[in-house]
Amino acid sequence: MKRRDILDALTNNILSTHSAKKRRQQQHQQQQQQHEQQQQEQQQQEQQQQEQQQQEQQQQEQQQQEQQQQQD
Repeated sequence: MKRRDILDALTNNILSTHSAKKRRQQQHQQQQQQHEQQQQEQQQQEQQQQEQQQQEQQQQEQQQQEQQQQQD
């Protein structure tokens, strides 16, 4: 092989290694983002459930109070 061919081969090798590395990094970032998004969605759902439970509890308490007033 001539020097030029060797240099070309090395350059190609470096470039392909670099782009593979970059692809892996991008995939990793995407996975992290997806994971963060999932966590946020889960937190939102939990918050909604808690709010719903609180509302239901308040309604029940209100109904109980109204019933007591009627009995009085």
